[in-house]
Amino acid sequence: MSYKNRSSRFKFEIAGEEYSSHILRVLEEEEFKGGISILYTRRPNAVLSLKKEGEDVLVVICRDRETDDFIGFGACAINRLYVGGRAVKVGYIFALRMAREHRKKYPRLLPSAYEYIGDILRDKGVEHVYTTILSDNKDVQNMFEKKRRSMPDYNYSGGYNVHCIRTNLPEKGAPGDFELSQACEADVEYMLEIFKKQGGLYDFYPAISREDLYGETEFPLKYSDFYVLKDKSTGKLLACGAPWDQSGYKQHIVIGYKGRYKAFRAISPLFKVLGIPKMPKPGTTLKYYTVAFYAAREDGGKYIETLVRGISRIKKNYDYFIMGASAGSTADGVLSGISPIVYSSRVYIVDWEKHSEGKLEADRKQIYLECARL
Repeated sequence: MSYKNRSSRFKFEIAGEEYSSHILRVLEEEEFKGGISILYTRRPNAVLSLKKEGEDVLVVICRDRETDDFIGFGACAINRLYVGGRAVKVGYIFALRMAREHRKKYPRLLPSAYEYIGDILRDKGVEHVYTTILSDNKDVQNMFEKKRRSMPDYNYSGGYNVHCIRTNLPEKGAPGDFELSQACEADVEYMLEIFKKQGGLYDFYPAISREDLYGETEFPLKYSDFYVLKDKSTGKLLACGAPWDQSGYKQHIVIGYKGRYKAFRAISPLFKVLGIPKMPKPGTTLKYYTVAFYAAREDGGKYIETLVRGISRIKKNYDYFIMGASAGSTADGVLSGISPIVYSSRVYIVDWEKHSEGKLEADRKQIYLECARL
């Protein structure tokens, strides 16, 4: 299906793999600044990498019709998520980038880009769209929070924290109460039960099906990729989650250190006893996993912490792991107690119709965003 390009000079289109090098070049123009400089990239094929973030992913590019210059790109991942206890299509807008040489010249392209994406999402039956902006990025927040007739509204919907934690965490509490093991086929029904309960409690929790866990769909993990925590005396499944290594298609690479961090790196081998991940040399691709698609029953904080600590010992060959949680949630409280490094973001509902401000926020208790797909 063809969608309207309302700009006479600039063309928006769905990216083919031939644009991977263009996208990668723009993506690698950016790096996280500050004391620790990190490059976030998607090697070797940026288009295929972006498409792994959902069941259906739009990778949209913009080109100059007159010069054929590559202006920028953006993506929207569509997944089946729970909203109000019902599984619906939800979009997540991410990876919006403009080539450095065009950033000051063409900010007016944003309304056209959002109009193009919005048309496609409506045709695909997407009911809700959200996005995130780093809490420190005030300029971008101010740009998108301002109400404009030509842009969808960005309605603030809460905070989200990504925790960076070392592996090989010690046990906490009575080790004889629980047992942790790799999930087997006998666990599938209990996992599906706990997933569905999570979907009733948290908006945007993934709608995971039996077919997903058996590898019959495009879902990226199978049941055997999960670990399950059980009550040792009753065998009841209490929590589950998957340590997901995505380094095959997206990476974090250390570029360098500045200021006090440069001095800290010299003594970083001592940091491990303090629970701080070691500081690798510049040029290193960071070795980490994400605790993904996690869920827990009642008294979830205790179960989540036991699950996370147990997986960290099984996966102790990794330098560290990351795990996300809605700010102020039970999981966030647990992770705050073991996480020395936290990256905070603001979550927004993106509304083209301009009539949903506060609706989801008022109705929801908490939200769950899948950290591995941000």
